[in-house]
Amino acid sequence: MNKTNYTVLKNDKIGRYLVASRNIKAGEVIIFEKPLLIGPPISGLLICFNCCKEIKRIAYVLCASCGTAILCNAKCIGKFHTKEECEIFAAKQINGRCIADNCQIIFPLRCLLLKATNFDSWTEFMKLECHLEARRDTPIWRRHKTDVEEILREMNIISEEDINAELIQKICGILDVNTFEVRPPNSTISTINPEKQCLRGLYIKAALMTHDCTANTLLSVDDDFTMTVKASVDIPKDALIYFNYANVLQGSLDRREHLREGKYFECSCKRCLDPTELDTNISSIKCHLCPEGFVKSVKPSDPKSEWKCSGCGKLFLHSLVTIIVDEGKRLIQNLALTLYQLQSAMIDLSHKNYQEKSINLKCLVLNLTTAEEILNESIRYLLHEPAKSPEGVIARTALNELKMLRMSITNIKNDILANEMFTNQTKFQENSNLDTKATKCGELKQKHVKKNRKKSNKSHSH
Repeated sequence: MNKTNYTVLKNDKIGRYLVASRNIKAGEVIIFEKPLLIGPPISGLLICFNCCKEIKRIAYVLCASCGTAILCNAKCIGKFHTKEECEIFAAKQINGRCIADNCQIIFPLRCLLLKATNFDSWTEFMKLECHLEARRDTPIWRRHKTDVEEILREMNIISEEDINAELIQKICGILDVNTFEVRPPNSTISTINPEKQCLRGLYIKAALMTHDCTANTLLSVDDDFTMTVKASVDIPKDALIYFNYANVLQGSLDRREHLREGKYFECSCKRCLDPTELDTNISSIKCHLCPEGFVKSVKPSDPKSEWKCSGCGKLFLHSLVTIIVDEGKRLIQNLALTLYQLQSAMIDLSHKNYQEKSINLKCLVLNLTTAEEILNESIRYLLHEPAKSPEGVIARTALNELKMLRMSITNIKNDILANEMFTNQTKFQENSNLDTKATKCGELKQKHVKKNRKKSNKSHSH
């Protein structure tokens, strides 16, 4: 990695952050970093301690050396279950099956081990922001106390001194604020609910990138969990190096709320302070009083600000806009669910009609293809729903059903093609047989004619 690309600075407002140490061209690598640690999401995901692949709860084995680390198989060739970690597990005789039953402790536990296995990394880790006071006595604080701190204490992994020092709360805060979502190795999973499907990676250098809703970087992570951060635009010397920690497709109110609750700061970037969101109007609503106007927040930084039409100048209370947006979301949800139910009924009816011989295979394919289009449209809306909501659950089901439907359509098309080939081959064979018969008949006829001619010639000669 080229260490001259950035400099680490610090101030009282945003803490430590990165600035360009020279002019950086778009596409240049700024950070190339291996993770300090990889762990499951806060919702819990059983992973192999060695290769970090997801494991079924009934299919894991424990490390033969320490009896603690959870592995996908006894011959796993991963590298994340280090010799030092193995030795500490063996010395402490930690119950691996207890860890498997409480996946949420895996990441904090591995962070704790840094103190004994890699003190320099532990020191760097503890420098990261945890927003302890902002999190105190919040639901996430209480969740970590119950699901992580108390379990680690029951397993005799932490002491009363650690609890009094709020060590686990600091560790969990650092992980919640500073980790990046990464996919398991060789993964093809969908990202409809990444907070449950994806892992979390801790990258000490990349975590120092400050936030902006219009980032000047983009990042990628390979199957070895190595992160590459590149400049997405030209970055002049001494300029801040930004990454967008929010969803770029969300409006300002939703983005700011996410950052407030998850990262514990108020974003005041150009996009968040611009009522048009840099001319995208992604949060704007069409005015019902004039044909050209867009209703936009007068002061986007204030969630309770009035909204104003850019055409007729009509003012609207923020509560009214909230009602309109919520109603729009409800209608989209209803549409998505209606489409989902429609395609299901269409598939069932099509198969029934085919079994009753009301339609042939080609009609069945046409009907199923239409159902596929409807299911795709339903998924397009459902993907925006929270993963743990009923709609989010349906989205996951719909994706699986879409995969099965496409396989079914492909199989039927193959059957149609096979039938057509068989029919054509049969017709060809029949035609060949007819030609053969005709040829033989012609030959017999010619023989008969020749025979008659000979008889006729003999009779004339006499």
